[in-house]
Amino acid sequence: MKVHQPLDDILRGKGVLNVLRLLCRHPDTPFTAPELARTSGMALSQAQAALAILESQGMVDRSVAGRSHLWSIRQGNALFHPLRALLLTLAQIGYYPG
Repeated sequence: MKVHQPLDDILRGKGVLNVLRLLCRHPDTPFTAPELARTSGMALSQAQAALAILESQGMVDRSVAGRSHLWSIRQGNALFHPLRALLLTLAQIGYYPG
């Protein structure tokens, strides 16, 4: 029997963590995938793959504005506050850059 472990998907790769850190630092700001890629210093395909993982776990919301897809962290997700606190603490102690 396979047990679903959402944190395994959410925390499994550097790309997902980069996107998650940025979205958690700016929870009220929607980003396009190219903005997330550029700001996080990764390829667009990496950012898109990370967003797909986060979307499948219910961690992000996607809205459409014209031809752009805007992504933001889903603050209502039960993991949002604990993950945000962890990521912000790690940034404060220098584990992850700002």
